[in-house]
Amino acid sequence: FRPVDTSGTKFSLTLRCPGDLPTPLSSVSEMVCFLVPNAALPETHGVMIYWQIESNGKQTGFELLGSLTAHRPSAVFRTSWSQHDQVSTIPPNTPATTVTIGLSMEILSEVQNQVTDSWDNRLFVAQKIATDLFHYMQSFDSGSTSGKLIVPTFVF
Repeated sequence: FRPVDTSGTKFSLTLRCPGDLPTPLSSVSEMVCFLVPNAALPETHGVMIYWQIESNGKQTGFELLGSLTAHRPSAVFRTSWSQHDQVSTIPPNTPATTVTIGLSMEILSEVQNQVTDSWDNRLFVAQKIATDLFHYMQSFDSGSTSGKLIVPTFVF
C-alpha cells in the first residue's frame, strides 16, 4: 500500500488484471481483508476499505467494500462485481484493467455510520438451510415413537 496524501490516513494498492487478479474480473466474488498481527489500530478508529476499477480509460469511482476495526480485525467481503454493470461488461483479458484498493482510517463513529450489517446475514445461511431441510424431512415423519426419523428414498 502507498500513501495517497500526507495525512497518513489514506493508502492505496493497485492490482492488475490479468496478473494480480484472475480473469474475468467478475469471477472475483469475495475479498479477504485483515489487519496484520500486532497492528496498532486505535480503539477509537476503524479502516474503511474501498475499491475502484479502471478499464479502457473508464473508472467506476470508489465504492465501499467494508471496514475493519480493532474488534473486527478481519473479514470476508462480497465484491458483487458480477452484478456491477461496468465491471461485468469488461471483456476477459482486457490488457489495461486495474483494481485500486483504497484504505482510509476514520473515526469509529464514521465507520459505523457507513457500513451496513449485511455481512452478519451470511453467518447463518448454512444454519438456515439445514433447518429448512430438517423441517422438510420431518414432514415425512410417520409419527412413530421410536425417536427416529424415517425419510422415504424418493425425497431426494
